[in-house]
Amino acid sequence: MKMINTNSTRDEVLDAVAENAFELFNAHLDIQADREIILTALAQNGYILHSLPEDLKNDEEIVLAAVKQQGLALQYASDELRKNERVVLAALAQNGMALKFVLEPLRSKIEIVLAAVSQNGYALQYVPEFKGNKDVVTAAVAQQGEAIEFAGENLQKDERLIEISQFGSFPVLNLLLPLKEKLRNEKNPDLIPAMTTMISSIEAAMVTCRKEFEQFESSPEKLESAQETFISSLNSAIEGANSVLEQQTGWRKMVDDCANRIIDFFKSATKDLFSKKEASPQEAELPKTEASKSRFSFFANPSPVKEEVERLQQTFTPPAEPPQA
Repeated sequence: MKMINTNSTRDEVLDAVAENAFELFNAHLDIQADREIILTALAQNGYILHSLPEDLKNDEEIVLAAVKQQGLALQYASDELRKNERVVLAALAQNGMALKFVLEPLRSKIEIVLAAVSQNGYALQYVPEFKGNKDVVTAAVAQQGEAIEFAGENLQKDERLIEISQFGSFPVLNLLLPLKEKLRNEKNPDLIPAMTTMISSIEAAMVTCRKEFEQFESSPEKLESAQETFISSLNSAIEGANSVLEQQTGWRKMVDDCANRIIDFFKSATKDLFSKKEASPQEAELPKTEASKSRFSFFANPSPVKEEVERLQQTFTPPAEPPQA
């Protein structure tokens, strides 16, 4: 890479900052002010926002480029942009620890906090006012088990949270966050108890399945059985809410989507464990078919669970060995 100085051309600087953002500050002042070059430099290293002029620290496009590359660059943005939801969410998506630099009123919004702790559970330490919120603590602990140390005293004693924390990391649990958010915003009092029970039951089934995965990881047959049990438990949890969900199209669609994503995760995890069993490469190879993808509705009639379990069994059945010559 050519070293940049005040005599370097615009094209030379553009190429240089794509590899080393700090070369921007060796260029001629006119080129340092070139917006395209600044954006290219920020895409390489967001931290250079620190050394840019103050007016650019209040420029949404510039700050977005910085935090998308390095979320912690949010600390160098203007106060106005540190409470801009679009900028803040971009920063948190890259690094949840950027929550430290988020300003009010966003800092007190549960959606913002959940975005942070589900990316990095340790971000929980920056919002002590949420240490007693079970949804927030669960999301944090699912992402990083050790984050339980930042939970409130009562939640540190919660049996399920203790189990989740002992996994070390269980981020798939955060696939339930869309359902939990919809529950928080639900205005129909007839739905709330059933939805609360359903989500809690699904969460419990996921935790149980994860524990069984650790217990049976050397036994493909028991893994398959644990997976079948999980799908049935998931179906039972959803069936328990079926009567109140009958006319709730929005809820039904979201439940189906979350449930299928969860099943696909556990199926993939089971396949990974299954392929690690002591076997020849040929035995370990699993069929890769669209049939293994979950795309059904738990609200279908008749129940599609039996069919899904059959597809699951096909997924874990290795190809037959060729007959001996």
